[in-house]
Amino acid sequence: MAVQHFDIIRKPFSFREGIVVTSSVTDQQLYDGAVHTPDYTLAPLVLSPYVNVSDQEGDVSGNALSRLTNLKWTLVEVGGRKREIPSSGDAYFSWEKAGGENAGRLKVMQNAMPESALTLVFEADHVDKRTLDVHHVQISHVVRCRNAAAAPPTLLLDIAPQSFYNPLRDEPAVEVHPTLVVSGQTMNQSDLETKWEVQIAGARMDDAPIFVEWNHSSVKRGVVALSAEGVLSVHRSKVTKVITIRCRCRKKGTSVWTDRIFSITRRIPFLKDPYFTAVPTNVSRQQYYLNPRAVVEDTSGVVPNPDRVLSFDWWTQRGTADGGATWELHDEHTSTPTIPTNFIDPIYGGNLRLDWRDKGATD
Repeated sequence: MAVQHFDIIRKPFSFREGIVVTSSVTDQQLYDGAVHTPDYTLAPLVLSPYVNVSDQEGDVSGNALSRLTNLKWTLVEVGGRKREIPSSGDAYFSWEKAGGENAGRLKVMQNAMPESALTLVFEADHVDKRTLDVHHVQISHVVRCRNAAAAPPTLLLDIAPQSFYNPLRDEPAVEVHPTLVVSGQTMNQSDLETKWEVQIAGARMDDAPIFVEWNHSSVKRGVVALSAEGVLSVHRSKVTKVITIRCRCRKKGTSVWTDRIFSITRRIPFLKDPYFTAVPTNVSRQQYYLNPRAVVEDTSGVVPNPDRVLSFDWWTQRGTADGGATWELHDEHTSTPTIPTNFIDPIYGGNLRLDWRDKGATD
């Protein structure tokens, strides 16, 4: 007798890694000899690593932060000396070691200096549970500071260059305020000319993105609004996938514009497997309706009022001897439907299934 054992050849994961600013303050500072702008001791800088896994075989994909181990942050000081930042935090830094969507998120409360940038390095390991191969993550991010007197005009926005909107948890709208610093002095809003522009998705000219005025006919109505004081409101609930906005600002009487671009991406993070409550294990002949309640949980717990964002598909299947009956979709798509019990066979019973999906942007 001849016996041969076979194993499946696994294709390795591919990774996309980086660090993004997720605070309302930028990672570029100005220093006039006395004051930092922005001042991280007053409004900390927040840096969030991301590690996305792509798997051609479909076993695992998406955000891998919750699966990382051996997380570590290191500060590389002037001269190359390295200092590990304790997970418990200190007077200048704190970070989240626990797993989940915010794993590795670093809060910076130390200001940089013009001749002394802050170089921060994030490290972690990702284990491929299929093969036990270990991928080591190492990403660095530099926080720089310039001399305000020698620096060109600097435009600051109180929003991260790249941010994510979670419609299940975040407020639908956000305000963005511009601040222009010229020769170390913060300009009054009344002394500024400000333009807000929105990038047209997919449109390019001479390999450059095309931006139009915020109230242009090609911009979805109601997504952005501008106040008389020059404050931009972005209604994130109306963003289909991503919106990229450019602010252009200059001091009145001057000719040079200073630009700053930011983007907001709609993203629902990891949700646990769907389940429902408020239904009995068995049903009497006199019970004509079921009133299940869908429960949606993310890494922060139960999501309140999920009907704002999600549509619920309730499927019923009448029990048969061979179990091959067709699944039928109920016509209510709320988290608390009323479902007739006529799908429950007196002998073979019946099955109830729940799926959900993102409703997408609001009109």
